[in-house]
Amino acid sequence: MYKINQEQYKRIFGYFKPITKNFIIGSQNVSQSFCHFSVDNFNINNFDDLPLKLKKDIQYFPIRRKIEFLAGRVCSATALENLLRDGEYYWRLKSSNGAVSWPKNIAGSISHSNNFVTAVTIKLSNEVQSIGVDIEKIMSTQKAIDLSETILKCSTPSDMIMDITHYITLVFSAQESLYKAFSSIGITLSYEDIFCIGINKEKKTCTLHVGNPINKVFEVHFYFSKYYNLVMTYVLI
Repeated sequence: MYKINQEQYKRIFGYFKPITKNFIIGSQNVSQSFCHFSVDNFNINNFDDLPLKLKKDIQYFPIRRKIEFLAGRVCSATALENLLRDGEYYWRLKSSNGAVSWPKNIAGSISHSNNFVTAVTIKLSNEVQSIGVDIEKIMSTQKAIDLSETILKCSTPSDMIMDITHYITLVFSAQESLYKAFSSIGITLSYEDIFCIGINKEKKTCTLHVGNPINKVFEVHFYFSKYYNLVMTYVLI
């Protein structure tokens, strides 16, 4: 990791304008940071003083991927500072498997979609091994129908408690969050073994069952944003 100096913070964080907040899942405090960016006014030359390791990581990325990567690092830095309240910000590097290298005793997750990026962090404990977050743009009706009939094996549209596009996007995103959470602790799930067994609109939870050998039920929390036309999901394991 590399500490972010005041000039970088003012210039780079000023570009992305990340917003942080805290919320509770169960009894656990989660710190989140998110930002919305535009490709049109992005100038990579403004980021020349990034750590060499980070510059090498993104040097061959197309512009959009560079912005997403940097936005993810900005959000991870602000989410982590908001969790620890230590007044310090750091560029997080990639681990050997390509994921973000988080501090000891901290779990985190990053996601991006539709020019929107978020990062969540949480302190590890006996109750928390990992966290997963996912953002998905609300998909088209045809894509939702295709997924409902193939990958997700969801109930028919007449049984759904919300519009099919929102329903399938939500379940797909919930699966992604759970997949990320397990992946960060070295366990790769098969999407064929993850099934939605219920959605509670009041509690804003999507209940997923994971088949053998895990054979366990998980509650994924969700939030719909009408403004950005997306759904965001979070899960702790």
